Amino acid sequence: AGTASKWDEADAFLRKKLEKSPSNGSYLNMLVRLKACQGNLKAALDESARAQKLTAEGWPSLSRVVLLLQNGQESEYHQLCHELLEQGLGGEIMAMLALLLPVNGTDLDRACQLADVAIAKKEPDEFSSPLILAKALAECRRGHFDSANQWASRVSAGGVVKRYEVRAWLIQVLAQGRLGRFDEARTALSKAEELLNQPQVDLTSFEYGGGLGDWAIAGILHREAKALVETEKKSALR
Repeated sequence: AGTASKWDEADAFLRKKLEKSPSNGSYLNMLVRLKACQGNLKAALDESARAQKLTAEGWPSLSRVVLLLQNGQESEYHQLCHELLEQGLGGEIMAMLALLLPVNGTDLDRACQLADVAIAKKEPDEFSSPLILAKALAECRRGHFDSANQWASRVSAGGVVKRYEVRAWLIQVLAQGRLGRFDEARTALSKAEELLNQPQVDLTSFEYGGGLGDWAIAGILHREAKALVETEKKSALR
């Protein structure tokens, strides 16, 4: 009851702020996060659609990308990614989001270019985990699986927060599996699932973009990685 009351208070607070500033991107995005943290994907999607119409800021749109996939709306996901890529929005964050599902053509080129440009702007000692992961996934979607594995292993080697490490292991599953190295892929999947089964984030923290959103991204990659390993296992049993 106490938690529900806090959610209600937060909702009322944000809506009161939005009455005065209806196009305030920060408040709109916080409302999207609030609904997502509550596990109410439909309400989060509704609020993110409203936010897209009311603000020129990009964060509500980026949150919506993940929400669409969580809700199983793949066609809408691809369409939104196409629109955002045409706008050149989001840097390495947009690259990661646009590559969460396999894609080809112009959208693949644009998303991979975002990752390439983001990496090129930094010195190696300045590379952050999100930057490396975007590059790793871009290489994977391009079919450069050895390169993808090498990039991802820079994060999975440890010393980073769990929500980044789990993504790195999952990209390695995809890369190793595509290379036919299923022993290595199964090992990477096991490590990823060990992290996924641990307590993740405080769902009352509003950390949708930085915390809960990262775990949602990991969940999407996990579905593909697990399916790849299970498909190989079924083939081996025939």
